[in-house]
Amino acid sequence: MNYLNKIVFGSIIIFLMMLFSCENDIKTIEMVTQRTKIANLSGKDVHILYSDSAKIVVDIRTKEINRYSNSEEPYVEFNQGLLAVFFSSYPDTTSYLRGNYAINYENKKMWEVKGNVIAKNKQGEVLNTEFLVWDENKKLIYSDKTVKITTSEDIIFGEGFESDETFSNWKIRKVTGTIMLKENNNEESSNNNEVSNHSK
Repeated sequence: MNYLNKIVFGSIIIFLMMLFSCENDIKTIEMVTQRTKIANLSGKDVHILYSDSAKIVVDIRTKEINRYSNSEEPYVEFNQGLLAVFFSSYPDTTSYLRGNYAINYENKKMWEVKGNVIAKNKQGEVLNTEFLVWDENKKLIYSDKTVKITTSEDIIFGEGFESDETFSNWKIRKVTGTIMLKENNNEESSNNNEVSNHSK
């Protein structure tokens, strides 16, 4: 074997070794990816109670729950939606929240609720939107999407929303329209001002 052939043969060997190594790396990555996509805790018709200082503050019910703790960012998924009931003093209900899908990022204590999201407070005010974030740390719920809030007096449409987690003190960031339910059922208005349930 002359010198040139030795170089070519050696290059082929190195290439094959690198190719084999890359294939192993890809397989390893695929195995890790698949493992993180497999729920290590699943349940049907689950009932979860959250407490603070030994007091029940939230009651969550769901038809299906899947927990992925092996993920880089551990999360719990509610593929069939959830119903969350908030209490000031159990069993005194302050509000409830429901949606068609939800995901809870456990380390961040952040929830995202999507699809036909509805919240209702003790005053009977109802929020409708397609996307809502629940921040457990700040005890806030908010959205940057289109929202509709129905009160005893009017229906308010807007972009962006923020409230405490019990939906007791809320505000719409940008009002796009209002339909009055009292005095004049046909009265409509629109403006870009912020409105809250304390500014009415």
